[in-house]
Amino acid sequence: MGVGVCPLNILQITSGTAVNGAVLYCKYLSERLATRGHDVTLMLRRDSCLLEQPMEGVQTVISEMSRSPFEIARMVRWVRENDIDVIHTHMTRAHGFGVLLKAFTGVPVVATAHSCSFQLHWPWNDFVIANSNATRDFHRQVNRVRGDRIETVYCYSDLERFFAPQPSFADGLRRNYHVTSDHFLAVVAGQVTERKGQQILFDALPRIVEAIPGFRLWILGNANRQKKFVQDLRAFQFEHKLFGCVRWLGLRPNVEHYFNAADLSIVPSLEEPLGLVALESLATGTPVVASRTGGLPEIVHDGKSGRLVTPSDPADLAEAIIVMANDRKMCRTFGSAGQSFVKQQFDPQRLTDRVEQILETVVAKK
Repeated sequence: MGVGVCPLNILQITSGTAVNGAVLYCKYLSERLATRGHDVTLMLRRDSCLLEQPMEGVQTVISEMSRSPFEIARMVRWVRENDIDVIHTHMTRAHGFGVLLKAFTGVPVVATAHSCSFQLHWPWNDFVIANSNATRDFHRQVNRVRGDRIETVYCYSDLERFFAPQPSFADGLRRNYHVTSDHFLAVVAGQVTERKGQQILFDALPRIVEAIPGFRLWILGNANRQKKFVQDLRAFQFEHKLFGCVRWLGLRPNVEHYFNAADLSIVPSLEEPLGLVALESLATGTPVVASRTGGLPEIVHDGKSGRLVTPSDPADLAEAIIVMANDRKMCRTFGSAGQSFVKQQFDPQRLTDRVEQILETVVAKK
């Protein structure tokens, strides 16, 4: 807690229900603020994944964050009765609801921008925290957020577990899936959906496999087989006879061990406001090939911790992966440099310090 500042009564709001970077960041931030002596309540929807997770020192309140007069009045009463000092919102529905609570209670609201989209609520926040410089620039230009009311503070995950994965687990994973030292193993993590760019990687695979016969790919993340996008990827895999080199492993809670087992992480996103997958990969010491879009160039430094490629360009992506696969020493060097960068620039303690300072400043101004 800031020197000479009384504990704050903070209402964190996240409207996401499934596991994603914004939802988990809200959880980790809330827990860290609670350990600093602040009273933290987390507003969640009734089907939020966070309700199934323990949260140290954090209380919860349930709301669907609807625009109905009844629900707004109910939560306005709750905010007043609980003497909330500041509201901090994450994700679209939460942002809109936070601005409504401010309008009826006068409690200041800070919004963390995890994405880039045009919305009317942004100028009504007392302050906006952008999760990357790319996100900050978008909201200044498109949503007309004033320069003195927005700042980049990088989001983080529970990076401590990524910094020190157990090599024995990684070795065991490779053995279980028959990946030897002669193979070059890459992982692509995240929800399997259009904006994550897995189609670009699949389009690049025939060229990669031809150049690197020992290439292996693990797909980590939710892949709904009912969705046409996933069905098309599987059809492509069948058509090009790629079943021997591609494995669909689904969601994995211990994703750090899979990153550690891999020689390379691939982030072929078409858009990515920050890029937590790249951040977590580098935290384990695994180099990254990523699209040059959004916040990814702020994490992956081309020629130092990985390679940046043109979004939506399978040939460029294939070439970068082939170059990395042909130089294992370069991969290790890039991975080590990336891990050092993440430890310095994405230290959760320092980043939480800055969020805390912003919340304190907004309250003090009111």
